[in-house]
Amino acid sequence: VELSPSRHVRANAALNEMLGKRDSLHALMTQGGMGSAKTVLTSGVKLVQGDLLAFSTANATVVWLASLCFSEAFMHKVALKLAREAPYLRTIASLSQFPEGVAGFALTAPTGDEEAA
Repeated sequence: VELSPSRHVRANAALNEMLGKRDSLHALMTQGGMGSAKTVLTSGVKLVQGDLLAFSTANATVVWLASLCFSEAFMHKVALKLAREAPYLRTIASLSQFPEGVAGFALTAPTGDEEAA
């Protein structure tokens, strides 16, 4: 869920570009043991423009938060929302830590083994 209309348009354009390259992405993912990119990209990704706190996360399995500018109060509201209404949620990726964590989730930090970009 993206609040900014212009960022939502750019995200949809990027998704459509990936869909155009899905055969090469499919090969990369299946060779890496990740499953079918065609299935993931055509049926598993939904981009929505709106307010995260007003949007239902009941069917979410993965949530990505570009949260560097989010206040602690907002992060707390998001944590409560996800813990209460997202029973299928398996992964939360956030640029900022949740001040009090998210009930049912453990913090996983980088191991230090990652290559420098």
